[in-house]
Amino acid sequence: MQYHPSTVNYLLQGSPLQVIYCFGGAFHSLLQEAGFRCWLGTFQQFGVPGFEIFRSDDYGRTWRPYSNVPNLDDDPDVWFHPFLYELPRPFAGLPKGALLFSGNRVGDFTSTRIEVYASLDKGLTWDYLSTVAVGGPPVAENGNTPVWEPFLLLHRGRLICYYSDQRDPDHGQKLAHQTSTDLRAWGPVVDDVAFVKLVYREWRSSHRARSWGRIPAPTSR
Repeated sequence: MQYHPSTVNYLLQGSPLQVIYCFGGAFHSLLQEAGFRCWLGTFQQFGVPGFEIFRSDDYGRTWRPYSNVPNLDDDPDVWFHPFLYELPRPFAGLPKGALLFSGNRVGDFTSTRIEVYASLDKGLTWDYLSTVAVGGPPVAENGNTPVWEPFLLLHRGRLICYYSDQRDPDHGQKLAHQTSTDLRAWGPVVDDVAFVKLVYREWRSSHRARSWGRIPAPTSR
């Protein structure tokens, strides 16, 4: 997808941007067709709590502050790795078009926590749903135990949360996932990519899922 010169170039400042439609279509549709005028976006920032959500009503040409996730009054912690997702169909008591957000709560840098939030008013307010995975401090070196970079996908009646996982002492970093049918409880960790050699570190889950264009098959260990 190509962006025309706009406010979005200023907002990025070298950080990754996730964008979805406000109304209709899942996140991956944006990469194929810009058929909806209203978009929501966020990006990783430092020195501010949570993630500020920005809204564009002109196909991404200009952007304005819209909301915050978690809501500003709820959580002053530091967060990494935002991911926005729009439900393409009803799921777990939420209607089609409800927005999900997943991010990595770093807090005071003593742990990493992948959490999921939902919005029923097109991203204006957000409610906490559950914690998918908890890891150690955010240190991207082998031998440490953080979790990183969530990626959400609804498939065959389950919400899948892919993420990068350093908690297994037999691997430097794996791609793994967990699934939920109710957005509250999450199943066991399933390995997707796990190299035999400890020194190898797999690429982040969101890049891998997009590049494959499909759900990666679990790997045996």
